[in-house]
Amino acid sequence: MKLKKLLFGNINYSHKAADGSKEVSFSLKGGLLPSLLVVLGTAGLLVWLWSLVF
Repeated sequence: MKLKKLLFGNINYSHKAADGSKEVSFSLKGGLLPSLLVVLGTAGLLVWLWSLVF
């Protein structure tokens, strides 16, 4: 389940101190696969445009 959340996004993590005085929370929207698609799509577009110029 954690791998699915990592790949597709919507990760929520909260940790509270033992005495209850501090709380740390981390939220990530998006995921690894959408980020890779954007980066690879941009790189592919740049390579394609570069091949048209030269």
